[in-house]
Amino acid sequence: MSSARELLLKFASGSIAAQRRRAFSLLELLMVIVLVSILAKMVITNAVSTAYDQLHSVANIVAGELAYARGLAVGNDSTYCFTLDTTNNRLVLTYTGSDPTLATLPNSPFRSPTDASNQYTVSLSTLPSLGIPVKLLGGQAVGTTTQTITSVEFGPYGSTTQANQSVLWLTAGTGTSRRYISVTVNPVTGLSSVGTYTNAAPSGITIPSP
Repeated sequence: MSSARELLLKFASGSIAAQRRRAFSLLELLMVIVLVSILAKMVITNAVSTAYDQLHSVANIVAGELAYARGLAVGNDSTYCFTLDTTNNRLVLTYTGSDPTLATLPNSPFRSPTDASNQYTVSLSTLPSLGIPVKLLGGQAVGTTTQTITSVEFGPYGSTTQANQSVLWLTAGTGTSRRYISVTVNPVTGLSSVGTYTNAAPSGITIPSP
C-alpha cells in the first residue's frame, strides 16, 4: 500500500512540476508578445509622427528640465539659470548663486559627457526625434507689455527672478505647415505648463525661413 501511495505522490508531484514548467514557458511567451507589441507601436508612431506629436513631446521635456532647475534652486536655497541659446538650439543650465561649492552641477544620467562641470545642456537637436525637428525660437516676459528674454532664472523659493511670466516658444515644420507651442513659467510658483498647439506665429519672435 505504501508503495502505491509513493508512486501516486511521485506522479502527482511530477504532474505539478510539468504544469509549472508549462506555465513558465507561457509567461515567457506572453512577455515576448508584449515586447513585440511595444516595438510595433514605436515603429507605427515613428511612421505617422506629426508636428503635433513632436512639439508636445519636446515641450514636455523642456517643462521637465525647467522643473529640474527649479528643484535645484529650492533644494540648495540658491539660484539656477537656464540660458536660451537659440543659435545652437539648446538650453544651458548654470549655477548663478554666490556659493562657489555649488558651481559644479550634480551628476545626471541625462547629462552629456561633453558638458563642462558647471553646465548642463539640453540640446533640442539631439533629443529623440519622431522625424520632425523642433527649434527653440526664443523667450518672452509677458505682462502688461511683452519683452524678449534670453534666460529663465529660479530663486530659492522656486519663483523666477522675472516679475512677469516667462514664455518659451518652440516650432516645428516649414512654410504653411509650420506650427508652434509654448512653455510658460509662472513667476510666483516657478511651475511650468505646456501651452496650446497653434499655427499662429507668436508676435515679437523672429520666425526662421522658410
